[in-house]
Amino acid sequence: MPGKRKKTGKDKEKITRVTHNMFYHEFMSRRDVAADTIKNFLSSDLARITDLRTLKLDKDHYVSDEFKERYSDITYTAKIRGKDAYFYFLFEHKSYNDKSALFQIYQYRNCIWDNYRNQNPKATILPIVIPVLFYHGREKWRYGTEFGNMFQDIPELKKYITNFTVELVDMSRIPDQKIQGCLLTQLCFLAVKYIKRPDFLEKGFPELIRIINSFPERNKVKRLHYILQYLFYNIDEKKHDDITEKVKQDLDIGGEEMRTIADKLLDEGRSEGIEQGCEKTAVNMIKKGMDDATIREITGLSLKRIKELKTGKR
Repeated sequence: MPGKRKKTGKDKEKITRVTHNMFYHEFMSRRDVAADTIKNFLSSDLARITDLRTLKLDKDHYVSDEFKERYSDITYTAKIRGKDAYFYFLFEHKSYNDKSALFQIYQYRNCIWDNYRNQNPKATILPIVIPVLFYHGREKWRYGTEFGNMFQDIPELKKYITNFTVELVDMSRIPDQKIQGCLLTQLCFLAVKYIKRPDFLEKGFPELIRIINSFPERNKVKRLHYILQYLFYNIDEKKHDDITEKVKQDLDIGGEEMRTIADKLLDEGRSEGIEQGCEKTAVNMIKKGMDDATIREITGLSLKRIKELKTGKR
């Protein structure tokens, strides 16, 4: 494309962070996907004792500015055996083992409790916070799920050590047949599982198209847009032609008008800049009534640009 600036290493890092952030948030901010995650990928006891009907997305985010390059988060409140509780989902972006993730979760749990105490000044008992770490690195996660393992092993001092268990969702190693739930849940988990794998085009992408084809006709184009945006930003440009051809060949979409829209999405997905992609996501979030701080957190756009988008300035 004439005049197109070549992406630097920092550009690519930003693209990876922002697109992962937007992708996770688009799916995991849906209550049905969060409920599927609890039912299908966490300890079975949690699904049994949690009233999933009470799941409610919390507007607050707890990842500090220092670690936004590595992580993003989503929090839900829920009732477990009739008591207040939180599910804290932490998503890593770097795709490698990072022991500091456990320490970050420890800090963010404390932030959730501080927030809870401020909102409930008369409360004398704190709610349980269930931390969930989403990891999608190529190597197996090697740091365990017990926070207490970060400390020196001195038996006489164990009673002074803070310990808790983190629910680990190793997305690269979930068998395909275990990825269950609504179509959106399957689409999200399979996309993240295969995005960095060498067999993506041969195994992962056909599964994504199969799921998109299972959506009602009116929803196919919307789901295709999210997947293409995520793929074109995170997969080697040399594979973009193959992706385009597979979509045109295998996407089961009826009507000339719908086919034209799908073709347009393919062209836009390949040429659209990261800024334009962020702005499209921001507009969708504005339509959902989300606050400016959350939109900035997810998209990386400035508050000034978000306000411009609210007034219709594109």
